[in-house]
Amino acid sequence: MTIIESIFPTPILIDTLEREITNEEKQFVKNTAMSVRENINNSISISNNVLENPYLKNIKKFVDKSLNSYKENILSPKNDIELYITESWINYTNKNQSHHRHQHDNSIISGVFYFNTLETDNISFYKNKSGLSLSFDVKNSNNFNSLSYKLPVKTGTLILFPSDLQHEVDVNIEEKTRISLSFNTFARGIISEVPTIKLTII
Repeated sequence: MTIIESIFPTPILIDTLEREITNEEKQFVKNTAMSVRENINNSISISNNVLENPYLKNIKKFVDKSLNSYKENILSPKNDIELYITESWINYTNKNQSHHRHQHDNSIISGVFYFNTLETDNISFYKNKSGLSLSFDVKNSNNFNSLSYKLPVKTGTLILFPSDLQHEVDVNIEEKTRISLSFNTFARGIISEVPTIKLTII
């Protein structure tokens, strides 16, 4: 009997805001677009703590709830730790712009929340490769032989993923602007205990 096991999978949490984005939240995003800086091939807010703004307090609650779910159900730490947001910013991607392939350093779990998506929008993730390996031409793609994966997204979608997972967004070919909010996290609390060492992050 032949058995195929999937070991060490990459956990991605997908959550959906079960309501419409409010006019106040939309106005904040619109106002923030007036104060941006150029990224590699799109624009991002100058502010890097947008989730601390009172206009986004309910979205932050939604994000914090999802982060806690990721912590409890995926990381499942023995000790009492907290995942907290270290920085957050808004991305504006206009027609003919894209979001370059990258990862988020100095972070544990990163996330993206979508304020405005295109008709067939997605985010591409890339397999983390280490060491020498061969890349075969494949006739049928599956979760074992694929090096990338396109995850469809819609307005109100939240995605949480390991920060070292490389990702990018395709070129916007529509007339409207793709708007997303990105953030990074770190942990505080007792991370690990061994007989001679106790690692605590405050």
